[in-house]
Amino acid sequence: MHAPSLAHATTAAVLRSGYLTHRGGSLPAMEIDLTSDRVRLGLHLLDGVRVGQPLGALLGYRLERSLHDGGLDEFIDSLRGVAPLDGAPMTGSGAAESVAANDVVDGLTLLRKFHDDPLKFWSTPGLPAPGLPPPGAVRDKLTAAIMRLDDALDSVADLALSESVHQLLRGNALRAGATLDAIARGDAPPPDLDVIETPRAGTALTHRLLAVAANKDAPGGTNTPRARAEPRLNSWAAALLGAPSRVRARARFLDAAGAELANVEFGLDKLSLAPLDLLALPESNGLTGELGDRLRRAAQAARPATVPASATVELVTQRASNWGGERRFGQRVAWVAAGGEAA
Repeated sequence: MHAPSLAHATTAAVLRSGYLTHRGGSLPAMEIDLTSDRVRLGLHLLDGVRVGQPLGALLGYRLERSLHDGGLDEFIDSLRGVAPLDGAPMTGSGAAESVAANDVVDGLTLLRKFHDDPLKFWSTPGLPAPGLPPPGAVRDKLTAAIMRLDDALDSVADLALSESVHQLLRGNALRAGATLDAIARGDAPPPDLDVIETPRAGTALTHRLLAVAANKDAPGGTNTPRARAEPRLNSWAAALLGAPSRVRARARFLDAAGAELANVEFGLDKLSLAPLDLLALPESNGLTGELGDRLRRAAQAARPATVPASATVELVTQRASNWGGERRFGQRVAWVAAGGEAA
């Protein structure tokens, strides 16, 4: 076992032994996955539990956000009716560290009902359930969004089990059950997890870098409130990102039958963004969400007069063959997220 410490190697060996013992059974068991994205997801949910939010509400927040991003907002109220959250009302007049969740799907209850009887979950005898879609593409999208909660819940379970085994092998029986008890009963916040911490030895060395931001100019950028709040930082970011007009995006207009009517291209300077605004966009935003909305609005502004306003706008991710030194917008978004070097 390659691990950062002997304790971590012992934990990994025991977990692997459990997986090999139960491998090939009718139900998967001991399939622990502690990849970085699942660890971050599990820690995010555990942090929410620590500040007083129920796990069902945290899963519900994730579900409703994914429904919103997928254009399935119309089903949020129906799912709240299927699995309402029993949030405890706040009492007293003093300040509180957290506010009880309300008006959100109970993700845990929803998952139990979904897995206990999928047929009953979707329909009454012969009729679609009130507010939920009939069989088809929309139901498939809604099912996929609900199934993603399984992965989120499984990441918490993997973390809890790994921490319990890790503490038990270190001889700390009290800590071994603390995380499991905290999640199962909810009467105490989960403790910090040691199984994901890397022991560090040696002399710590810190490097500090000073960047001088003396100017306030940001050629090609829009003077947004964020830019006015930090003009020097905005100018420094503009110098790193380069001319926004050289970052290009493409879109095409489609009729109701899906036939292409026209295509347009435009630069980053048409999005009414300051350099700081681009940096502030979520790393996972990609060409969706707020950024996608801005791209489609810019495409509509460049729409040829021969194209009706009812035409569908579709963003094109491929680079145009006639571009020289221009960069594709998706490349720049990935560059900003990764912190690459300026061009």
